[in-house]
Amino acid sequence: MMAKKTYRAVGDTIEGDVISIECRKYSKWQLFRMSGQHKGCRCVIEKNAKAKIKRAYTNIAQ
Repeated sequence: MMAKKTYRAVGDTIEGDVISIECRKYSKWQLFRMSGQHKGCRCVIEKNAKAKIKRAYTNIAQ
């Protein structure tokens, strides 16, 4: 199956419930507050960095 589109401009984002990442170098994972008692983790990936959405959002009220 072919990828639909690859975004390469600075500031482009992807979102989903499950995202797979690949890279050669990554920074230390940091814990941060998302909202209220919810926390999340983030890091910076470098060197041939690539991310792919494995599962899109589900059950989103619009």
